[in-house]
This record gives sequence, C-alpha cells and structure tokens, in this order.
Amino acid sequence: MASFDASLDASSQSLAANVSSPVTEEEPDQKKLMLLRLAVEVAAEKLQRNVVRAKAINEQLAREKAIPRANTVDTIPGVVTYVRENQADDLLLHPLPITENPFRETEQEGCLIL
Repeated sequence: MASFDASLDASSQSLAANVSSPVTEEEPDQKKLMLLRLAVEVAAEKLQRNVVRAKAINEQLAREKAIPRANTVDTIPGVVTYVRENQADDLLLHPLPITENPFRETEQEGCLIL
C-alpha cells in the first residue's frame, strides 16, 4: 500500500488525504477502491497528455514533410558555380595584407594594465 500511495502525484495525494478519515471495518475496501480509481484517473490524464503531445509532433512532422526540397544533385552545380565566381573575394583563400587588417596585433604586447 505504501508504494501505491507513493506513485500518486501531488493532486492525487491531496484528494487521497480527504479520504483518510477514521476507518471502520467495512471502509478499508472502499478506501482502497477509491484510491485505485483515483490512480486510474491520474494515469488516464497522463496518457491523454502524452497522446496530445504525440499528435502535435506528428502534425509538425507532416508540415515539415510537405515543404518542397531541392535534390542535392540539382543544387551542387549551382554551389560550385557560386564558389568559383566568388573565390577572388574569399578572405580564407586570399587573406588581407597585414597593413589592411583591422584586427592585426599592435606593437604593444602584453597587458595594458601592467
């Protein structure tokens, strides 16, 4: 019974606390039945939330699937042409001269605070 009570979430435990009144000999079965029903309701709510989340994910995937995509075979020649046309301006292939580099190191080396 202790592990059963521990599995209930906070809302279930507050409802279960209302059930824990003085118990007669006939009431233990009713209390167990009420706790069992409460646990089933909590499990059903969690399952319903999971179903709603799964439906939302499924809808999002369906929307993403409907987005038209270009085949790689069709796009590669365009990328190659673009790279060849712009390689003269590519700073990784042709770095700036040191005199034109705004990020060059100054003549002072070390920490300015010292």
